[in-house]
Amino acid sequence: MTKKDIDWEKELKPKPFRNNSFTPQMMRRVEEQLKAGPSRVSTFGRRAGVLTLGAALLAGVIALESSGALSSLRQKPAVSAPDTPRQSVWLAFPHKKEDGSVGTGAVSVPLETVQARMSVGYPRTETAPSLPKMTFALTEEEAAQLKSVLVYHPDDGQGYLLLVPRTWTLVSAVAGANGSFSSIFADPDNPVEQLEYDVSFNGPAISGIGTYFPDRAEWAGQQGYEPDTREGTNLRVLYSNEAEEKGFSRYEWTRQGEGAVAGGAAYYSMTGQGNLFRKLEMSLAGTANSTAADTILRFFEDNDGALEAKAQALKPEEMIYDIKELYERLRADGLVLSDLSESDTPVYDRPVNGVEPRERLIDLKKAGGARPERLTFFRFASREDAQAGLENLNGTLNAGAGTNESGISPHLFIGANFVVVYWTGGDSENPFGYDKAIRDALNDYETGKIL
Repeated sequence: MTKKDIDWEKELKPKPFRNNSFTPQMMRRVEEQLKAGPSRVSTFGRRAGVLTLGAALLAGVIALESSGALSSLRQKPAVSAPDTPRQSVWLAFPHKKEDGSVGTGAVSVPLETVQARMSVGYPRTETAPSLPKMTFALTEEEAAQLKSVLVYHPDDGQGYLLLVPRTWTLVSAVAGANGSFSSIFADPDNPVEQLEYDVSFNGPAISGIGTYFPDRAEWAGQQGYEPDTREGTNLRVLYSNEAEEKGFSRYEWTRQGEGAVAGGAAYYSMTGQGNLFRKLEMSLAGTANSTAADTILRFFEDNDGALEAKAQALKPEEMIYDIKELYERLRADGLVLSDLSESDTPVYDRPVNGVEPRERLIDLKKAGGARPERLTFFRFASREDAQAGLENLNGTLNAGAGTNESGISPHLFIGANFVVVYWTGGDSENPFGYDKAIRDALNDYETGKIL
């Protein structure tokens, strides 16, 4: 049998260090272990120098090297040592020249894709969303310091893109029960240096708004949410802009004798669909990543947070569904819906653009003697009509008109040809606890997952 005819995978597998046989299957196993410790490829190299290997193993490696098979495997970009990472996917950004102008060319940064861990629920998709074309310009120096990370949620297929220092690694990425989500990255050589991105809604969002926008602190307190504090540190807002129920700020947390120990950016919006708060914060132990941090925070500011990556939606003419389908879809996600009794007064009983409301009680038995939460449904003839109805209804509710009960707060949702209003009050132990279920259900109609 000649060298060409030898089945080296069969020959090498019974040997010691079988994971270094350099078969494609073993190479994938190496790839999965890269972040957990030193490269097995390099470990093989060190051990080969000090251990006596069988003649067949040594001959096998020589034969693979001479045949070119080993070189072809080494060319795979996914297999690389942790200290010199290589990426198989790159994302192009417009090229910013040193004078600040944007050139005609592009610069590229590595792109990693991460699936967030779900705290509740179950995955509905393994497909990451597509990214829009990048408009944020980078210099070559900035691009060399960064990588891009697409974090997506397997429950609804939505995602977001962050810029991260190139050598930093993922610590966690979580999708919360109430629609909130977060991700953390750290310098593996100095884990105290971290980047944390958070998105929250409703109550937690109010607390964040009151913290990083001092003019809103009193308002947040009146809602029952006091600003956050950190022992031994003081918050310094570097600048903030607020207009039309939206705001952006840059800030630092400082400690006496040390100066800034963390810095970040925050964004909020308050609409009929609820309060939204986004925050990106970086903790740096020195100045090595200060330039990268500034670019990362400018990217946040340019996009009012991380860059959103949305799942592919259906065409508007394909988004026509019956209201009974939506009832069943919500029941499947745990919303026990009941009709109003003759003694119940609807919270909202006005038609919107000619469409009559249909109101249902949520979890009537669980509410006991407390006032149950409610949903008001509007089914429009088209996606376009639903959007117009949402804008009309939002304006009415913002003006404080149309509701028949006080102490009730609305959240508005739109999906396909539906508009849904979720009403909650102080009687609920978990106000707006069904936000995520409603949002996920309507998103399934938007993206065709319901078919």
